[in-house]
Amino acid sequence: MGKMKSVLLVFIICISGCYVREIKDGFRKTHYCFDEINTGLSKRIHLNGYYELTHEFTSARFYMESGKMQKEISMVWENIRYAFYPNGIAMLNLSKHNTIGGVVARYILVGDTIKTIRTSSPTAQIHPLEYEFFKIIDDSTLQYLGFNIDKELDIKRMQEFMHGDSNVLNNLGTFSHAHFVRSDSLPDIENVWIKKMKWFWCDEQKYRAWKKSRKENRS
Repeated sequence: MGKMKSVLLVFIICISGCYVREIKDGFRKTHYCFDEINTGLSKRIHLNGYYELTHEFTSARFYMESGKMQKEISMVWENIRYAFYPNGIAMLNLSKHNTIGGVVARYILVGDTIKTIRTSSPTAQIHPLEYEFFKIIDDSTLQYLGFNIDKELDIKRMQEFMHGDSNVLNNLGTFSHAHFVRSDSLPDIENVWIKKMKWFWCDEQKYRAWKKSRKENRS
């Protein structure tokens, strides 16, 4: 039994390592490297809280009845929360009380558009890289522009991916505007796993300085 657990542990470590390598290789080809510089987003929108939107989509359930496969379609709603930090880090899919972050994202501000590239933790292993764009409507409202997997597209092509017939998911549903909700309990981003990766940073010297400061703070 002990040997089986050891084999399973080695297998999990190998899979996680391959997943992180895939993220690293893909991320290095983008222009989203992290520089720990204030993005200026706080001058455009409120950052002392999170932005919440509603995602509405159809869900299919298949089941057998009288020896025949049946399909049941139903509407599903989910609320998604996004928190943006001044240094270019964002947290998506926050927990109910915002004390636990979900998916880590890196964002850049381009005009009135917030462009994010996100990845899940090595233990989750969903899609290595996902892109998501928002348009600033006012200081408390964001418009959801689009979503895409693995490579960055322009906004028009993103929306075609989400709603076009060629999409294997057929239709990713509709997204409401994201509205600001003030909160004093946002997750601490200082220890998110991706900041510990050297390849996430633009400047290796900044990365080493950040690591050194963390060690000094712990001592």
